[in-house]
Amino acid sequence: MIHSRTLVEHVVHVHEELTLIPEHGLKAKCAKFAWACQKVEFCSFDGDKDSIHAQEHKTRAVMDWPQPENSKDVRGFLGLTSYYRKFIEHYAHIAMPLYAIGTPPKGNGDVGRQRGEPRKGKRTPFACDRECQHAFDTLNKALCNAPVLALLDPKAKYCLHVDASQYALGAVLSQMQNKAEKVLGYFSRKLHDAAIRYPAYNRELLGIKDTILYCKFNLHGAEKPFLVNMDHATLRWILTQPHLTVRQMDILTVLQNFDREVKQIPGVKNQVADASSRCLDISQERCNVKAMEVTAAGEWIEDIKAGIVDNK
Repeated sequence: MIHSRTLVEHVVHVHEELTLIPEHGLKAKCAKFAWACQKVEFCSFDGDKDSIHAQEHKTRAVMDWPQPENSKDVRGFLGLTSYYRKFIEHYAHIAMPLYAIGTPPKGNGDVGRQRGEPRKGKRTPFACDRECQHAFDTLNKALCNAPVLALLDPKAKYCLHVDASQYALGAVLSQMQNKAEKVLGYFSRKLHDAAIRYPAYNRELLGIKDTILYCKFNLHGAEKPFLVNMDHATLRWILTQPHLTVRQMDILTVLQNFDREVKQIPGVKNQVADASSRCLDISQERCNVKAMEVTAAGEWIEDIKAGIVDNK
């Protein structure tokens, strides 16, 4: 890349470079060159005349965060933002309207719950007013800009927060800079129908592989082994596991190209990736698909009872 402050200066610089190419026995193909660009992509970052910043697809998982519809969705969004609250000025004042909505009602909603039974999550619907919308937009924008979002430091250690839910994967790539964890990018995608039926062990392993491949430009050849934080403890000993499935071996062939270490952390401390893997729009889409499957199955059973379909 040839950087110049003015177009006239750029022409002089390009002429000097093209003069040196044949002198050293090299060749250049003009079809592969881009001239006088105001914006360039390099090492997964975009640079223009004003600054260097993260690419749009790295923050899309947060920028496209759907509007919360009930108190549980608000708590999921606050779990993501509160992880970086020390970088957001006046965070408590900005998020106050959302905390008022997301706070569960007084009283223990799990009274009488037997051991092993699922918790009764509260999903109180609410009407989003101007204050709530302003708080949501402000926090959403803060997560995708400095000082939460930072440029990478080649000498600092990378850290990946990874989580896999029943229907999606979520991850955050960060670095420890000046004794503080700074975000380099977000990642989230929904699982295809076959991956949804994977056991939790394989889903978590798939999440590590997809996240590493998504950030491979940063992680490949890093000076220090990068850290993978997740709430699935058994993956730490996968290399010593005596028997592996074909799918697990395929994933390990990809992971062996990267110098990494897996660390298990409690789910409470992994909330930044946990919120991305349980995004509202993905969960709603899965619920709609399940509802359609249940409806279709019910109609099929009714047809059998009516004698329309052969029950064999």
